[in-house]
Amino acid sequence: SIAFWVKVKTFPSGSGCHIFAEYLSSGTFRGRMVRIQSGLLVFWLLNTFGSNELKVNYIPPSRGRWVRVVITYSGNSAASGVKCYYNGVLQTQVSTTETLSATIVATGVTTKWGGWGGAGVNLAMRLAKPAIIAHEMTAQDVADDWNDSAWSGTAPTDYYDLTEGSGTTVASSGSGAHNGTLGAGVTWDSSDIVTGK
Repeated sequence: SIAFWVKVKTFPSGSGCHIFAEYLSSGTFRGRMVRIQSGLLVFWLLNTFGSNELKVNYIPPSRGRWVRVVITYSGNSAASGVKCYYNGVLQTQVSTTETLSATIVATGVTTKWGGWGGAGVNLAMRLAKPAIIAHEMTAQDVADDWNDSAWSGTAPTDYYDLTEGSGTTVASSGSGAHNGTLGAGVTWDSSDIVTGK
């Protein structure tokens, strides 16, 4: 599961922009990502771009306000195993591509929040409290997350407080201890705090 607070300022035109990315930057593009593309929020698992992938699309979160996004995945390689919640409310899938039949695990990739490959693919947004959870969150887990920001049950594998204030490395306070990297062109701003509930 992946969870984060986001406040989208403007939607991208063209090929889209990343919110979260962890994939090979060439060749098969094996890995996973969350992005805004063609007016949709896209959860994308890739073994091989264009031929072996699971891509699930949702109407994106509203612009100009903080929204808690939680995306869960059962591991079944099908769209039926993906659920997306905005502020604790289950969203309806708009469209899917279901051809995933092999691993999405890529070695040597970096966890990136806020962009990949340069300022041209960054989403005009604010991002807070991103987390990677090593299990499929249940509907009750999502409700608990929405109703109380403290983690109950199993803590996230990686949780990023984003309190560094400068630089491009963000420390994980989760059990996985996998530090993340801010995408190129991402800047720090402490003037716009989460006000979602």
